[in-house]
Amino acid sequence: MQKKNNAQNTPPKKEIPVRPWFIASIAVTLFLIILLGWNLIFSFNLLSSFKDRELAAERNSWKLLLHAETMQMTTRLSTLSGNLKWQKAYDQTEPELQQALREIPGLSPSDAIIRKTGRIETYLDNIRRIEKKAYEMVSHGDKKEARMLLAGWQYTKNQRGFEKTTDELMDLIQQRIQKEIASQKTRALLMICVASVCLGLLAFLWTVTIRGWRSQAREKDRAKADMQRSEENTA
Repeated sequence: MQKKNNAQNTPPKKEIPVRPWFIASIAVTLFLIILLGWNLIFSFNLLSSFKDRELAAERNSWKLLLHAETMQMTTRLSTLSGNLKWQKAYDQTEPELQQALREIPGLSPSDAIIRKTGRIETYLDNIRRIEKKAYEMVSHGDKKEARMLLAGWQYTKNQRGFEKTTDELMDLIQQRIQKEIASQKTRALLMICVASVCLGLLAFLWTVTIRGWRSQAREKDRAKADMQRSEENTA
């Protein structure tokens, strides 16, 4: 009888408040999923933009050198041989060079790059003017004068200026690419740190939640067993 009274008078243990921990666990889980999904989408868009802009600007800078070299070689071949058949290749290459130069500021916009492309355009205008004059001389049979024109100081000076400025332009584009890569590395490191913190917090929250559920289950089993014993003693 005393046992019965003790069982009845024993206050039930206070249950661990599991609900707040469970809600916090769900919230952190959803946040982590959204963060990872956003990072994947952002990284894909960034990679696509990097490929379509920075790398495209670098390719165009190489095209500048290639097309300018092609135009120079075709002009020299024409002046040496006196044959104007190379002028067709020159005329086909010229618009490609102009297009490559025009696209660079839009692909890799910065004040320094805009200034460099402006200087390159000035050099190219002078170079094309001299080269077309050389073609005109060849068409009149003045090969010697055409060769002297291409060996002159004006042509050489503009060629050197073009090559030097193009190299500087390529360096600027490379610097932008390196800066973008460094920025992506920093962003990835920050993402890893945030994800690590979230995972640690998530593990803690779910551990507390699961322990709370187990504690509640044990309390219910204990209360059920006490009730059964109480009924047996009453009987």
